Amino acid sequence: MNQRAVEARMERQEILDREDAPKFWAVIDEAVLLRPAGGTDVMRGQIEKLVRLSEEANGIKIQVLPLEVGLHPGTTGAFTILDFAEAIDPSIVYVESRTDGLYFDDPAEVEIHREAWDDIRVRAMHPEASAEYMVQLARKKYE
Repeated sequence: MNQRAVEARMERQEILDREDAPKFWAVIDEAVLLRPAGGTDVMRGQIEKLVRLSEEANGIKIQVLPLEVGLHPGTTGAFTILDFAEAIDPSIVYVESRTDGLYFDDPAEVEIHREAWDDIRVRAMHPEASAEYMVQLARKKYE
């Protein structure tokens, strides 16, 4: 990932710290937490940050999708559903590729992704169980 992309992601993260931060609900595949990237200290720091974010009362929910659920609608790739406060603004699905980001605003395509999202999040661990799992993982695997 180039430096510009890293900076853009860091700036997006700051949005979650604002007073008027949007609600954010993420499901993270367990494989992402188990695959070392950047070394032990980096992984432990990343997981600890996820736990902190999930424990704050700031509209952030984080769930872990266990490997044991097998194939699920998210195995075809990550996606983000953006819903807006104003009813006049339609929901949008964002899919990031290696070279670009794609936006889908066709209601039928948004609905397909919303159904996939519903399936994924009900298969994932509850947010509190996810936080506890991440705490234990950081202690056992990345200490």
